[in-house]
Amino acid sequence: MKEIFTHFESFAFRAFNFRGRATPLEYWSVIPVIWALIIYMLIGDVREAMSFLEARQIPPMNPLFYESVLIFLITLIPRMSLNIRRLHDRNKSGFWIILPALAIMAVVLLFSGLTGAMMNSSLTGVSNNPDSIENILHPIVLFLAAPATFWEEMFAIASAFQSAGNEAIWNLLAEIYAHSGAVDIRRNVRDVTNAIEGDTGHTVGFVFVSTALLTAPFVFGLLHALLNILPSFPEDNIYGPAKIGALQYKKKKDDKHNPMAGYKHLFAETPEEKARKRETQAAEVKALYRQRVLGQSDATDEPA
Repeated sequence: MKEIFTHFESFAFRAFNFRGRATPLEYWSVIPVIWALIIYMLIGDVREAMSFLEARQIPPMNPLFYESVLIFLITLIPRMSLNIRRLHDRNKSGFWIILPALAIMAVVLLFSGLTGAMMNSSLTGVSNNPDSIENILHPIVLFLAAPATFWEEMFAIASAFQSAGNEAIWNLLAEIYAHSGAVDIRRNVRDVTNAIEGDTGHTVGFVFVSTALLTAPFVFGLLHALLNILPSFPEDNIYGPAKIGALQYKKKKDDKHNPMAGYKHLFAETPEEKARKRETQAAEVKALYRQRVLGQSDATDEPA
């Protein structure tokens, strides 16, 4: 337990140290705890943001208002440095730190695409190609071009979740696969027939991209975990000396290159000295036995 607290101390005080190496225990004692805390806070932040949207209020736009974002940003550099040191301990380049970044990017794009599909579906009262790949960037473009319309769409999405719960997601998927979304004239749909029947090419592309974005976080996450869970590289490398426990690898003591090894010869005893020392110790033991057990004295009484 003390060693785990030591790893947290190292995580804090070596935040800007991108050199050297870190053992598997040093990495896995800290990173899972940090990510569990971020995810726990993220769930609360999403619920809080949804409460604003359900009340038709714009949530706070300051990222530091949300505890999950705050913890993520505070621990960003320490997590990066620890991750790079762990990769160095595996004799890998710090370039592989891009794996968790790709996983997070895939999650963001998946969430953006899901939001865009809901904005263009009948769940918000309109339907305009919810199966289009362009829905991935639709929320971002709409937020930058028409913020008022963006928030109206978000209010409608929050209302759909409030009334239908998680079934809103299944309703969206059913609408994409069935190509039967209700058409709203506010969208200025030019071809009502095509809008109702849907476009098979849109659906196939949307399903392919959605599947790729859904599996990408797991693939990148598993690769990242595999690189960090493997044992340390047993030898010194360009990133630093090996940090290997005595029970894992046992190295012979090297006295040849030890500058202090010569001093032991100053106190070395010859075989004759060792033999005399043993005889002296045996005689002392016999004298103590006669004196304390047998009650005899080494001194002889002479007649007066």
